[in-house]
This record gives sequence, structure tokens and C-alpha cells, in this order.
Amino acid sequence: MYNERIERKILLLMLFKTFEANI
Repeated sequence: MYNERIERKILLLMLFKTFEANI
């Protein structure tokens, strides 16, 4: 469960970074 939370955070951060780069 702990690992899943970290993975989700990283995925969200990556998505946010790509979204920011697109704009």
C-alpha cells in the first residue's frame, strides 16, 4: 500500500509536469 501511494504521487507529478510543458 505504501509503495502504491508513492507511485501514484510520482505519476501525478509527471502528469503535472507534462501538462505544464505543453502550455
